[in-house]
Amino acid sequence: MRSHLCLFFPLLALWASCAMAAGSVQPYFNNIQLDGASTVCSFAHDPRGIVWLGTESGLYSYDGYHSYPHFDSRSPYHSRVHSLVAQGDLLFLGTENGLFVFDTATNSYRPSPRRSPKDIRAMALQGRKLLLGTSDGLYEYDLRQGSLRQSALHGQAIYALLPSHRGLLVGSLHGFYIVKGGRTRRVGIASGRQPLVNALAFDRRRGCYWVGTEGALYRTDFKEMAPLAPLQGNSVKALAVGQRGDVWIGTDDGLFTCGTDGAVSRIVHDSRSTASLANNIVWALDADARGNVWVGTDNGLSFYKGGSAFVYTPLSDITGSGDGNSLHNLYRQGDGTLWMGGTNGLLRFRRTAAGFDDVAWYRQTSTRFPLSHNRVRAVYQDADGDIWVATDHGVNYYDRRRRQFRNFVLTEPTGRYNANWAYDVLLDSRRRLWVSAYMGGIFIIDKRRLVASEGTVRADRHLSDGPGGLSGIHVGQMVADRRGRIWAMVYGRGLCRIDPATLRPDRFVGRQSFSYVTLDRRGSLWAGYDGGVMRFDEGSASPVDIRFDDGITKRGVTTMADVAGRMYVFSGSVCRVVHGGRVERHFSVPLLSAVTSLYVPATRSLYVGGNDGFIALSPDASPTATGGRRLFLTSMRVNEREYAGGPQAVLPASSVALRSHDNNLSFRFTDLPYAGSLRSLYVYRLEGLDRTWHDLDNLAEAVNYNGLPYGRYRLLVRDIDAPEQRYAYTLDIEIKAPWYLTVWAKLVYLLLALGAGLWVMNFYAMRKNLRQEQTARRRLLEQSRARAHFFAHLSERLKQPLAHILAPVYQLAAAGHADDLLEDIRSSATALNRLVYESLDSDGEASDTRWQPVMAPLDVVDYLRRVVARRKGGGPKGPLRLDADIASLTINVDIVGWDIVVQTLFDFVGSHAQPGSETVVTLRGDLEKHLLRLSIGNRTLRIADIERNQLFMRYGASADNDSSTAGLFIIRQYVEMSKGTIALAPGAAGSQCFSLVLPFDNRRQPSVAEGLPVVDKLFAQATAVIEAHIADTNFNVTGLQAALGVGDKYLYRKIKQQSGMSPVEYIRNIRMRKASLLLREGKYSISEVMFMVGFSNPGYFSKCFQRAYGMTPTEFLKCEV
Repeated sequence: MRSHLCLFFPLLALWASCAMAAGSVQPYFNNIQLDGASTVCSFAHDPRGIVWLGTESGLYSYDGYHSYPHFDSRSPYHSRVHSLVAQGDLLFLGTENGLFVFDTATNSYRPSPRRSPKDIRAMALQGRKLLLGTSDGLYEYDLRQGSLRQSALHGQAIYALLPSHRGLLVGSLHGFYIVKGGRTRRVGIASGRQPLVNALAFDRRRGCYWVGTEGALYRTDFKEMAPLAPLQGNSVKALAVGQRGDVWIGTDDGLFTCGTDGAVSRIVHDSRSTASLANNIVWALDADARGNVWVGTDNGLSFYKGGSAFVYTPLSDITGSGDGNSLHNLYRQGDGTLWMGGTNGLLRFRRTAAGFDDVAWYRQTSTRFPLSHNRVRAVYQDADGDIWVATDHGVNYYDRRRRQFRNFVLTEPTGRYNANWAYDVLLDSRRRLWVSAYMGGIFIIDKRRLVASEGTVRADRHLSDGPGGLSGIHVGQMVADRRGRIWAMVYGRGLCRIDPATLRPDRFVGRQSFSYVTLDRRGSLWAGYDGGVMRFDEGSASPVDIRFDDGITKRGVTTMADVAGRMYVFSGSVCRVVHGGRVERHFSVPLLSAVTSLYVPATRSLYVGGNDGFIALSPDASPTATGGRRLFLTSMRVNEREYAGGPQAVLPASSVALRSHDNNLSFRFTDLPYAGSLRSLYVYRLEGLDRTWHDLDNLAEAVNYNGLPYGRYRLLVRDIDAPEQRYAYTLDIEIKAPWYLTVWAKLVYLLLALGAGLWVMNFYAMRKNLRQEQTARRRLLEQSRARAHFFAHLSERLKQPLAHILAPVYQLAAAGHADDLLEDIRSSATALNRLVYESLDSDGEASDTRWQPVMAPLDVVDYLRRVVARRKGGGPKGPLRLDADIASLTINVDIVGWDIVVQTLFDFVGSHAQPGSETVVTLRGDLEKHLLRLSIGNRTLRIADIERNQLFMRYGASADNDSSTAGLFIIRQYVEMSKGTIALAPGAAGSQCFSLVLPFDNRRQPSVAEGLPVVDKLFAQATAVIEAHIADTNFNVTGLQAALGVGDKYLYRKIKQQSGMSPVEYIRNIRMRKASLLLREGKYSISEVMFMVGFSNPGYFSKCFQRAYGMTPTEFLKCEV
């Protein structure tokens, strides 16, 4: 026996090595990355088909589109899950923290068994007991009683458990054991120290067991232990036996498969391909009942769809290159040779059991397999078996002997058109080759003449547009019907049917744009457009128009194939099966967007080509309206959070009730795409909101509804091929009304509406009253302006004769003709001038009107002597003294203004000096500068700083609130009109005096700020702005800042410095001073004064006036009277 084994093992190793070296095509994997985990350690499947994954972070579920974690980072369930066992809706987790139980029906964890052992590495069900392989031996957990006890191998670390008819097979750190009937027996694997046993599997087809150890893989029937030579030296971590009998072996060095023929293949991660194994370190394997293999790696999950209705082949498996090619043409010869043309050349190959044979890639840049152009438009085999290829550089003929292509470019006699952009090739019954060209029309040439030619060849006939010709020169596909007539698809101009005998079109189908044409086995022509297909039956005058009214957004036809009497119409990733003049069913094209298709009746295979690959599927596996897969809701998110507190593998509830603000909903569905059959197409609608069905062709994307109003809804999902009232999924949704829409809230709203109505009525009443007040205010202001204008005009008219009286009087007096009568005339005229000033000018309203002064010569020295003499005689305010350095000085002055200036200054000095003190009038004549300098002062005259800053302003401050301050503003205007200046200057011993300077010849120019300090200019400007807007009720500090262009802090500081008041107080003070002046004159009523100073509320005006003067405007008016 030993000699036979010694001979058998080398032969087995040699055979396995050769089988492994032969290699095979790497399988196509779907790789899934888990958010929050990388290593997949174990698998389980629940009754609904959801796949459960144990990872280093915790438990995950996978529905074929998305993975969902079922743990919290701060919970004990955040632990490495070594093993998973499913029993009904319960899922048992063997973790580092012990045994956990998860209920898949409620998506929640159940209480863990008491005194659960830690570090559970393997689990298995045996009857009503759950066997636990831990780092401290074997334990039994009674599922009914919930009791836990240690049964065998105390102190040993167990890594694998497998129930069998021989007993419980146990793989541990110290070898391979069988536990049965309370007895434990070791099974020797090799001589000497026993290896660590990581994995165990039973092979039903071979009738043996596979034992994976740290360093080798063994096959045993418990009579002999045979190692698998290609796995020698590999640490076997996982084992699984597929439905077809192939053994999958997970190691630290990739994934191995051992076929039923004994051939061993190694599958590894390829960085060039996203469809290769995710990682070479394999921790777990699981082969499900559908033929799928689940591979848990160190970098996520790899899923191999073994029992699928389709097989996807990436072009890299054929070419061994990473160069891509978007396939647009598929053709299969009778000998099985496949031709695939696209945007990057033409592929030729044959598929064998071992892979792909006789592979050739014809391209422009290839020296071994050259082609005229990489863009292949059509591949055609004529009746002689010759292959023709239409490209963007002419048509190519395949030389079967040389296995190379010859290129031809067809032209027509004029040289205007050519077939450089050849789109299709066709051979008619007369052995003429038809070549369609974009921007060229159709070229017809005898095949034998063309094959005998080289390069550019003139065609026998050429068809283009024009009278009696084609509908256009942009010709695409061509199809010959059973009568030999040629149907040509003209881009944007429909179809043309050409009689091969006359070479003239005899029928036009004027639809603007067809995208694909083909002929079925019954001889009917099919033409696809955006939104449907048209079928032209032989012998029928009108076509059958089959429209796509299924609600699916993908409607443009990209390719069609006649499959056993049914037309498979592809629109990208959607396929519609048309039969009997209607769409019979739908299915989703897996993995790619269909661009070209080909049905091979001999193998009953439908090939569908797309970008960088193709699929071969069985039409019998397409879903039907009665046999579609079940649809699950796997996730419902409310306001970006999982509903019911956590991610859901399956939501069993048929209705949900949500709060009013929980109105942003997101749903995810699964139809378990790893189940093997082709996917159905679904549409969905939310009753209560949607009126039409929406396309749900991609279940990987969520269905979102945002901002739903409160109310009742029903989410309906229907298989598009199912009856109208048969739904794949329904969910009733209630969004409760917010509190502010309850009955009590509506009662409150009613009361508020009534209150609002009353408020609106009051508002319009107030608005009416305000409009009336504004009208009255406007009328009063207009009347006040008219009255002011009248008084100003009267003042001007009175001053004219006064000037003509005073000027001759003073001239006569200066000439020595003074007598009592003349003095009486002068005194009366002066008194009248004074009266005009006090009655018409002192309020300042007339100052804005510039009168025309009457200039007359005046001896100012004599004038002053007479004024001083007259005031000495009747003045109780103190003595007057004139100090003049010249005996006589005659200048041209406005006699009226001059008299007012002198008289006002005398009155002001006399009223502000101490009684009995002497007032000195000083007159100096500067003959060189032609200036007259006059000063009037008193040693007891002292003006406070705040009053001094506002002395010459219209509404300047004064301690006793008299009208003399306003008079100074008026005399300043008189002086400036005479081209002079006036200022309050310092005198002797701290006293003050008024200094007046007038030119002899009136040539100086006036200045508003003349005589004022530089620091007072901003204050003067501010005062002027306030005076200009004094009647504006909306004028405030903000408007003052905007007019001056200064900041609020700077303005506050300057006004406070000059007036002792804030800007608000200063504006109000000026308003009140003007009001007092207007009331003192008695020319205006209180209402008129109120509007003239910018007030609209009588109560507020009275309050402000009383605060300023200690009495109401009415009381003030009575006192003045």
